[in-house]
Amino acid sequence: MRLVVFSLNEDGSVTKTGEMNVSPSRLADNKFIVPTDPGKLIMDDADNGTEKTVFAVGKNGMPSKLH
Repeated sequence: MRLVVFSLNEDGSVTKTGEMNVSPSRLADNKFIVPTDPGKLIMDDADNGTEKTVFAVGKNGMPSKLH
């Protein structure tokens, strides 16, 4: 699963900000953690093979790993 982020511009147009190979963290069959807090998004990071990785929304709108 890939996350694709779009920006809504002042003129109403939409611009693709970027994409990453992350997804909502999976708990069980068809059950996922729904990311609702932009300061603490718990997602699976497929590129690094890690589950329940904590991200925050970065300045550019893309998720940024929290350490």
